[in-house]
This record gives sequence, structure tokens and C-alpha cells, in this order.
Amino acid sequence: MANILKYLDFIAPFFALIFFLVNKKLLTEKAIKYMFLFLLVQLIFNGISIGISLMRQKNGNSHIYFHLNCLLSFYFILSYFKEINILTKKLLLFTLLITVYIGYLIIDDGFFRFNSIGFSLASLIIIILCFKYYYFLLKNPQLDSFFYSHVFWITTGLFTYYVCNFIIFITFGYMTKIAFHAGYLWRFHNVVLFILCIYLIKGVSCKKKELISF
Repeated sequence: MANILKYLDFIAPFFALIFFLVNKKLLTEKAIKYMFLFLLVQLIFNGISIGISLMRQKNGNSHIYFHLNCLLSFYFILSYFKEINILTKKLLLFTLLITVYIGYLIIDDGFFRFNSIGFSLASLIIIILCFKYYYFLLKNPQLDSFFYSHVFWITTGLFTYYVCNFIIFITFGYMTKIAFHAGYLWRFHNVVLFILCIYLIKGVSCKKKELISF
């Protein structure tokens, strides 16, 4: 069971991507395509990280791949929110994250450590965008069919993932300093990623997509 949890961040995106490919006609919708690319990023970089761990290369460091994972995932999620009309200034937010992310790496000399500030900022922005979507739903109660839409389930999956992991991201540096076993934190992260993949599969299964108009 412990091994399954350890590799769940690779297993879950793998099976979710298969489901996306089985329903590849939906990939013509940009919002779905960006979630496909998000999953692909998880599969590739989590796979590389697992490979480094299995090979036990003393000089290998998976945190470089964490940096790339965070930035690319954030970009594709911003693209998703722009596609559903929740976000207009995608490049501004992406530039903000890159500036803070790289700035913190330089100041803290943290290229080979987990970037708690960068991951936390990305999570916070995504959570706010999810709240913006839910605010739209509250203002438009006539949308009683949103439970059957791509957007609701995908956004709810993102909200669940980033809310649950925000605490991990922001406290990761402190927890490792007090010698807390980081593996326990990451197993929890993997379970939440699995839940996100379930939400994404549910979203792809739906036939309706509502576009937001404020």
C-alpha cells in the first residue's frame, strides 16, 4: 500500500490521460486540451522524479523538475481559466509568478530545494480563480445544470487539489527543518492528486460546457 501511495502521482495522471485519449474528440475544446497538457506535465515530471529516486543517484536532484512542473502546470491552468472567461490577464499573473519564483530561488539559494513560496503563490492564485468561478455560479442560480458541465467538475477538482495542498506547500520548508518525514506529506499530496484526476475524468465525461460572462 505504501508503494502505491508513493507512486500514485504517476499512476493517477497516467490512467487519467488514457481516459482523455479515449475521448479525444473532446481535446478539440481548448479548456479540455489545457487540462490534458496539465496531466501530461504531471506524468512526465513526476515520472522523472520517481526514476531519479529509484536509481538513487546521489547527484540527481528532483527539485529542478518540481520547479518546471510548478511553472508549466500554472501556465496551463491559467490558460484553462482564460478559456472559460474567468481570467483575462494571463500573462500578467504568469509573469508575477515567474518573478517571485525565480527571485526567491536566487535570494534563498534554493535551486536544489523545494520552493515553498513559489508553489504557495501559484496555489493561492488558482484558489482565488476557483472562488471567482463559484461566485459566478452564485450570481447565476438559473444555471441549475452546472453539475453536468465540464467546467464545474474540472474547477472543483483544481480547487480541491490546491486547497488541500496549500498547507503542504507553505509549510514544507519548516516541516523538513524540524526533521518531519517529507515522504508522509508527499503521500498525502499524491492522494489529493488522485482525487483531482477523478474529478477531471468526471469532467471529461460530461457533455456540457458553460462559458462565463461577467
